[in-house]
This record gives sequence, structure tokens and C-alpha cells, in this order.
Amino acid sequence: MIMELVHDDRVLEIETERIEVSTNLPQPDPRWAYTDNALHHHRAEREAKNRRVRYPTLVRRESEPYWCDDCRDEHTDTWFECPLCGEKIKPGTFIDPSPRYINGLTSYLLSGEPIPAEEGEALFTEFMAVTEEQIRRVVGRLVRDEEESQ
Repeated sequence: MIMELVHDDRVLEIETERIEVSTNLPQPDPRWAYTDNALHHHRAEREAKNRRVRYPTLVRRESEPYWCDDCRDEHTDTWFECPLCGEKIKPGTFIDPSPRYINGLTSYLLSGEPIPAEEGEALFTEFMAVTEEQIRRVVGRLVRDEEESQ
């Protein structure tokens, strides 16, 4: 993703690398709900802060460690269960094939020359402040022109 800002014959280019993090692996379904055999209702919910899915009505259990001869390593199994009746519960999942991206490294160029990130960020702030002031002046002028024409 590239952004270009111009001010006082200076051109600030900001390029942020986009990294695809798409997956076809099952993901927790935030809309999942289930009633177990003892009629205890369970659900998923998405945390507001970090957007993770959690299961407030379930407890996570872990098995004792065991040795795996195939990979020659120690493992444990984990699962969710109802804290009231102990039934093992497998929360719902879904597969989202749509592409997802996160921001990677950001680089800055001033009039075509690379500059350090700190300098680029400071110039971005300066350019944006100037741009906002220009917008305020243009809008003020348009409002005055409109008022005078009435």
C-alpha cells in the first residue's frame, strides 16, 4: 500500500508492506451456541478488546502428558467441558476463505530518497496538520461564499 503526500515541493511516499495471513483452517465460530445433554446452554462470544473468541460457559481441560512414538515427543490433549455436568463439548468452527492481510514493514521516501522511520512519521504528522488546515480554510471560504450569495 502506497500513500503519497505533497507539501512545499516535497513529496513524502509511505509504503506499507501487506502480508497475507489467510487460512483455510477451521476458526472458532463467534456465533456458536449449543445445549448439552443436561440442558446446560453454552455459547461463544467475541472479546471487544482483542476480537478473540472465548467460551464463558465452558472450562478447558488438559490431559496428563504422554509420549508419542511417532514424533518422539511428549504431548498433552486439551478439550472443553461443561463445568456443571462434565460433558465434553466441541465448540463450532467455520472456514473463512476470504483473503486477510496485516501490515508489515513501513518505509518512507522523501522526494525519492529513503529516510528513517522516525523522520518519516514526523513528516507525515506535519504534512497532515498542513492538509487539515488547508481543508479548514477551503471549507471556511466555501461557507462564506455561500452566505454572501444568499
